[in-house]
Amino acid sequence: MNAEVYLNGQRIGDGGRFEEPIARNWNRPLLFLIPHGLLRPGENRLDIRLRSHAYTQAALHPLWIGPESELRRHYERAHFLNITVNQTATLLIGAIGLLMLSLWLRRRRDTAYAYFGISAVVWALQSTNLYVRNSPLSTAGWEILSNAGFQVFSAFLLISLLRFVSVGNRPLIAALWGAAI
Repeated sequence: MNAEVYLNGQRIGDGGRFEEPIARNWNRPLLFLIPHGLLRPGENRLDIRLRSHAYTQAALHPLWIGPESELRRHYERAHFLNITVNQTATLLIGAIGLLMLSLWLRRRRDTAYAYFGISAVVWALQSTNLYVRNSPLSTAGWEILSNAGFQVFSAFLLISLLRFVSVGNRPLIAALWGAAI
């Protein structure tokens, strides 16, 4: 979830808060530059302080050490793919959800639009887990809410598809509502 990096006992950077709620860097690349003069000839010591939570899948990706020009290129690419693309997709999914809800407001009998719109909005909200760094909830609360959002999204998406193809399987729809709740 978070890291703090020291070189030869000097802090060179961190990813944010280490106390609850912990800064969320699980999908975000971090780039720390070594200040001029901190590297010594011969042996140097790199220490990394990590912080995770029981509700998360703790892992440390391989470290890359090298010239800034090379690392910056990798950092920018990873940031674009992991953060920018996901933020853009979230906006598009949210806009599609609002469009479907506005269509439903014009045609109330077509409930497939409402369920699909709600599903897309929930999907967009759940997708913020990919790039939100500082959550407004505790780490456990955010993880539970984020993971529960997937079940709600899936249930409403399936209900919208059943409504769209006019399959009125009441027990299945009731079970999907139960799953969503």
